[in-house]
Amino acid sequence: MPSDKQVKGDAYEDFSRQILLLENITWNNDGIVFDKVESLSKIQGKSGAKHQIDIHLTSIKFQRCHLICECKNYTRPVEKSLGCSFITVIHDIKEEHPEWVVIGAFLSNKGFNSGAVKVLSYYEIAPLYLEDVSSKTFKLTITESSTRAIISVKRAFYSDDSEVDLHEYFRNDDLGGFFRIGTIVGFYTLYDEQGELIKDIINYIGNFKTGERELVNNEDDCFFGMTSGKELKSIEGIIEGKKTTSLGSHSSIIKSIVKGILRESKDVVYHFNKDGGVKKIDYSKVSDDE
Repeated sequence: MPSDKQVKGDAYEDFSRQILLLENITWNNDGIVFDKVESLSKIQGKSGAKHQIDIHLTSIKFQRCHLICECKNYTRPVEKSLGCSFITVIHDIKEEHPEWVVIGAFLSNKGFNSGAVKVLSYYEIAPLYLEDVSSKTFKLTITESSTRAIISVKRAFYSDDSEVDLHEYFRNDDLGGFFRIGTIVGFYTLYDEQGELIKDIINYIGNFKTGERELVNNEDDCFFGMTSGKELKSIEGIIEGKKTTSLGSHSSIIKSIVKGILRESKDVVYHFNKDGGVKKIDYSKVSDDE
């Protein structure tokens, strides 16, 4: 039976092959697309040695072109020594097949160290960080809270300008139920001492007085004292600050919509979505606000 390492390696090769065969992946300035899998897994070089090839693709339109890839499903970045070994393989194959246009690529699920990037890039072999994220899940935790202004009512008046007993309860025939004076404040627009509308009640500190009701549904939508029977006219008081109350939190497990991530360079990344869509992101052209 194959080892776990071999199974993971084969799975990564299959995944990489699927990505490289997508029509969105083009090579060189000619826009070469590789769309055919070669059954030949070993290619003989000029030295006479036969080299085991992880992925060998050709192009129906560009028949002389051959994409030869090395794939490493490692737990760490690829080191320079592995890059040098693959360069030797590519060079040996090119010597034996001068009629081929050989394009080399090295794919790694954990990227490359700086030495490997330098040597591969120098010999025109693409170091590609390709990660399979199709089975990844993300935990999203949402914490909910409520912030309210701390309001202290100092005085209130009825429609006949008489002062309200602040312990009085009020009824509203339209809303139903009974209200304390402190809860009624939220039904009104509030103004500061200069008569300016307080637009941000949560972050305001200071004295206030009520203006008009923000919304009146009908003639029954008024507040009447339960004891006095009089209609409430206005309220005065002070906003002393704000208080935030936690309403709890809940977590959800979200599956990734992205199948694979291909990093072409430090700034250029491709997201291959499970629905078949491909998104190219060039971080050198993305502003901080995007």
